[in-house]
Amino acid sequence: MARSQVTACALLLAALAFAPPSLAALEPEPGMWQETHTGTVNGRPVKAEVINTCLMLEDTKDFVNYLVSIMTTELSMLKLKPKPKRLQLQCKMLDPKETGNAVSLGVRCRIRKEASLDMATTFKFIDSRHFTSRAKWTFIAAGRKIVTTDRTTEGRWISATCTQ
Repeated sequence: MARSQVTACALLLAALAFAPPSLAALEPEPGMWQETHTGTVNGRPVKAEVINTCLMLEDTKDFVNYLVSIMTTELSMLKLKPKPKRLQLQCKMLDPKETGNAVSLGVRCRIRKEASLDMATTFKFIDSRHFTSRAKWTFIAAGRKIVTTDRTTEGRWISATCTQ
């Protein structure tokens, strides 16, 4: 093999070794995660919130589907809240998109023809014990933005054991 071919192979192997992992290959570590949520509602800062979340081993194996299930659960909670009978909330989950070590999820809801609720979230994994995310929600009624939220989350793995 010529010297230039050896150099090209070495550069290719080095690039592959240091490339960001695919989300499909990245499995966040199961266990207790601490999430710090900060953000705004209608441009005004809201109080930071710190919560602990238990991530089970089975959730780490297909993490994109786990994230989709969380968004679906949040949607079902919206649908369960008491509301007028004439309110017809129809939501559609947008296809998740993976790019390197990030995944983007979205939901688009329509309330008859008068209003909409759009949600978009992007999770970026630094490594298997650290992620950041940004979520934006916009509620529009009668052609006007009624509520906008912009929330950032910093998640860090803190323990292999989940405690309540």
